[in-house]
Amino acid sequence: MKFYYSSLYIHETLSSFEDLKNKIDPQLIELYLDTNICIYLTKLYKEPSSLVSQTDNTFEELLGLLKNIETNNLLVDFSLGLEESCRELSNFEINMSKFNDMNNAIRSLFEMDYFQMLQHSKLIKFEPFIKHETRKTNSKTNSLESVSSFQRLLFVSYACLLKMYILDKKKNLKSNTQLIIEYFDFVEKEIDIFSASITMFAHYYFSGNNKIRKLIHKTKNNDEDKLHAIWNASLDLTFPALVSQKFLKDKIIPVFVTADENLWLIFDSMKMKFMITNGTEAALPPFLEVDYTRTNWTQAELQEINNFYDGIMERRKYKFVFNNFDQEELINRMRILCFNLEKELKNSL
Repeated sequence: MKFYYSSLYIHETLSSFEDLKNKIDPQLIELYLDTNICIYLTKLYKEPSSLVSQTDNTFEELLGLLKNIETNNLLVDFSLGLEESCRELSNFEINMSKFNDMNNAIRSLFEMDYFQMLQHSKLIKFEPFIKHETRKTNSKTNSLESVSSFQRLLFVSYACLLKMYILDKKKNLKSNTQLIIEYFDFVEKEIDIFSASITMFAHYYFSGNNKIRKLIHKTKNNDEDKLHAIWNASLDLTFPALVSQKFLKDKIIPVFVTADENLWLIFDSMKMKFMITNGTEAALPPFLEVDYTRTNWTQAELQEINNFYDGIMERRKYKFVFNNFDQEELINRMRILCFNLEKELKNSL
């Protein structure tokens, strides 16, 4: 187990916390913790002996993170990871009992100094986790209606990943470049908004990166598990945008911390080039640099894909300058689109 650090505002790849500290003054950093780390923190507080006994080095990684937070007096935000972990499986409603329980556990842990954390980790203590009250369902359309920090971005990411899964059924009939070009054509015509993290995911996915593909291609064959895997990956892909937007509002460098190497890979492949702001709001979508060198495309394939993609971007060049972007209209379209894509996917299984 290893914890990974990444930020749109730090162009170099970060190999460790020390690497991060050497590049940015810790007083300018705020760490944003992923869902998996929130679960580990809760486990350390409620069931420390079970975490210590794990055969991997999760316990050591967690203690190292906590030590770095205290010794460098770092700001930490765990709200997104906490919220995601407390959403119900069936309808994505918040489980308040679980939320309060985990929130209290993590806050109690952060109220300790590092020595107290070490002493706490030696306790034989067992406080059971509050479990989800519902089960997975064979549709996520009700979950999309649940108000959350992720909701607006989820409509787009879920529709995009459903389409990727459907297009993948054609992989024996079309080349990988044809499939991603067909995907980009779909996004332009049906969704009308391009997300950097989802576009990056598409490049890894269609180029044949097996680790990325496994995020939405699970071994189980029932509708519930297949849709839930797509849903979870869609949630993951909202984190880069949600974390990175904190830069404008809080005037700090947001740094994402995760134990998920695949999510880190997506996040680390995108870097901020420049943005045009209006106070604390982005006046235009930010301009990002993306790194495709870790995908499996050949140079010739990338050239073909980029030529098609550049044509789309040229047609969209002035879209957000002269047109008012209607979020509600987008959501209404995505609501219908997600319903139809779910139906198409289930019919193809």
